Amino acid sequence: MDEPQLTPSNSVFVNVVAWISIVINSMALLAAVVLGSFFYMFFSTIDQEQSLDRLPNSEPIFAIPEFILGFSEVLLGIILLFAVVPLASSIGLLLRKNWARLLFIVMLGINILYTIIGIAVQLFMHGEFPFFPENAPGMGHEIERMFDTISFVSTAFSIFIAGLYGWIIWKLSTPPIIYEFKTLD
Repeated sequence: MDEPQLTPSNSVFVNVVAWISIVINSMALLAAVVLGSFFYMFFSTIDQEQSLDRLPNSEPIFAIPEFILGFSEVLLGIILLFAVVPLASSIGLLLRKNWARLLFIVMLGINILYTIIGIAVQLFMHGEFPFFPENAPGMGHEIERMFDTISFVSTAFSIFIAGLYGWIIWKLSTPPIIYEFKTLD
């Protein structure tokens, strides 16, 4: 009797993750193209040299807009790159390409790191800048409590998302999923 051939099946997990990622990254690409187009049209109509010279009190605060004006095409290219690469990786994930699985894992890892840094910055900045002086009349304490609540909820959500990304990384690194990608690549 012949031995049955082992062929990998397309797991539902990879299909669901790939399709969700394709939808989200397609919307991100559309947003990047639309916003990038508006950004480019707006800044291409500004005469960079004259507009910044006419501003009163050209202090260091105008260094950031001047930098953006000087490199608007480069920034637009970077924005589009950060929209296209995840979409390509998601499509490759759906097609069971191993390079896409590895790239997807790396991008999720970078997102986890970015999320952790964002939480740390948020917590650091929250304590550094008081919303109102201690003796301010009115709703200062209520507004500060509202910002504390917003900070707590956004931190909890960020931790949840980082955990979800970690779980997806773990799941994409399990032997059955690796086997599915290795044999179909």
